[in-house]
Parts: sequence; C-alpha cells; structure tokens
Amino acid sequence: MLKKFKENNIKENVVLLDHKTRKWKSITPELAHLPPFERVVEIPWVLDKISQVTWSNSKMFDFGCNKAEYIKEIIDGYGTKVHGIDIKPSGKNFVDKFYHGEFNADLEDKIGADGPFDVVTSISAIEHAGCLMHPDIEKITNYQMHICEFLLGISNYFFFTVPYGKRPGWAKDESRKNLHQFNKSMLTDIKSLAQGLNKTVIEEYFKLQNGEWVQCSSEEIDDSSYRGNKQGANSFAAISVFNYP
Repeated sequence: MLKKFKENNIKENVVLLDHKTRKWKSITPELAHLPPFERVVEIPWVLDKISQVTWSNSKMFDFGCNKAEYIKEIIDGYGTKVHGIDIKPSGKNFVDKFYHGEFNADLEDKIGADGPFDVVTSISAIEHAGCLMHPDIEKITNYQMHICEFLLGISNYFFFTVPYGKRPGWAKDESRKNLHQFNKSMLTDIKSLAQGLNKTVIEEYFKLQNGEWVQCSSEEIDDSSYRGNKQGANSFAAISVFNYP
C-alpha cells in the first residue's frame, strides 16, 4: 500500500513578478531555492509517490508537462520513458514523446494507442483545461471530468494535484478565470469512477496557514477560494488512484 506524505508545516516560497525585468523574485531570499507557492509541497509529494512505485524502464504520461522540472528528475533517476501533453509547445523540452495541443478526441486516440502507462501524473494542470469555454462552468466541469476518466483508464498509478475548494473558486476580484478549482462533488465522482475500475483512492489535503502548508481534512477547505492574480492556491487536493494488488 502506498504511504501518505509525511512532511508537514512546510514554509511557502512566495514569488512576485518584477515588471521591469519580467522575472519572478522570491520575497524571502532564504526560501528562493524552493518551488513557489503550493509547488513547494506538490513536487516533493509527487516525487515521493513516484519513488514508491517507479521501477527501471517504466513508462509514464504527464498531463500538462510544460515547465514540469520534476519530470527530468524522474527520467534521470529511473530511466523512465515519459510521454506528455501540453498546450504550450515548450512542453516538448521535458518529455521523450510530446503531444501538442488542447486535449481532444484526436489526441485522446493517439495517447490511448501509446498506453497503457505504468504511471500517470498531473500537477496543478487539469484545472486549467477547457477554460477557454468560460463562463460555461458546466461544460468546463464535464470536460475536466472526461480528462480524469481517461487518465484513470490508461494508468496503473495516477497521481494528481488540483486546487481544491469552491467551484469555480477564483479570487473574489475575479482576476483568475484561466482555472477552475475542483470541489467535493468532482472528487466524489472521481472516486466513483475509480471504484468502477476496481481502483483504490488515497486522498491527501493541504491548506496554507500562517505562511506554511499544513495537512488537513477536506472539510476544512470545502469553502476555500483561490488567491488573486499571479498568486497561488489557498488549498489543494493530492490524489493517488491505483489498481488493487
């Protein structure tokens, strides 16, 4: 059985965009070496899960592979062959085989033909899928749930993180409309899909509290909203779905 993430009370590295240099800068220099915002937990979380299940020459798929530095660690550490999809063409720099574009039926067929995969990952990516459909929240939800169902079907292990709380969940100033948080209803549906495939689900939840990321229950963050523009989440879900032994 997979073990849950042990680390807790992890300090957050907050970064701000310098409009003159167009570069991101940490507001706390001693934390500048860490990933920003919720990534400071998400990346070690997924690497911890990978370390428990990945073996040499395994095959992996990542949804939203652009700038996914953790993929390089997996390729170098395990010799894993990684496939990935992203709407940004620079995603090709992180994977062995790249599918470029917004997820659609054609790409679904191509990815499916290359599967199944030992491991599928998606770190804070699915919540962005389909957001050009805004403000049709129902259509976006159905699209994102279809992606989850597809990734469940092509994986032995599926590890993903998403901002969690209210739906759609962007900041009160409505500065973020390029993502829609997942909520309790969506995760309930994912668990039902997993059960139908005889898969086990492990749920882990994290919230930002006094500048640190702490483990929590889903009930504590059901009403959480996203932060403002160019900022991170206030809470997120980290979900592991895998086949029964």
